[in-house]
Amino acid sequence: AESADGKNFKRMPINKHAFNSVTHNNIYFNQGRDNFAVCYDENPNCPENERYKALAMGNKEWYEDDNGGHGLYLFVSGNGIDFENRGKLDIPGSFDSYNVMFWDKETEQYFVYYRGEHRTDGGDIDFDVVKKERTIFREVRVATSKDLGKSKISFPDKK
Repeated sequence: AESADGKNFKRMPINKHAFNSVTHNNIYFNQGRDNFAVCYDENPNCPENERYKALAMGNKEWYEDDNGGHGLYLFVSGNGIDFENRGKLDIPGSFDSYNVMFWDKETEQYFVYYRGEHRTDGGDIDFDVVKKERTIFREVRVATSKDLGKSKISFPDKK
């Protein structure tokens, strides 16, 4: 929706994806399972056609792989509407909440905050095991990258 004053909004039909056989709607993305989180990339070296970035949790319906498609996927766009999948980020986690990222101009790197889970003994839990194990801790994790997946993503040491 668009607004000139932040109070009154007008729905802008995008007519891109059908829902119940109707395309007159404002659905602009339909390739992720959950938690599609968009940010505006303020990295001065970011190409204009990638200025908008998004994270979404994937599943086997859209992205079949050895892990059932589960993972955190990166999408890019030049206009904030037409997103292109850039693939799964090499980050372990459960991702079943709102996963966010931003460019930090002070440290000149991207920060990704996402959800993970671990056992009471500190061990990580694979996504498929989460529903079977009940003695777990849910957590917010952080990862950093200078280029969002073009090189290895760093994780702070666990405490």
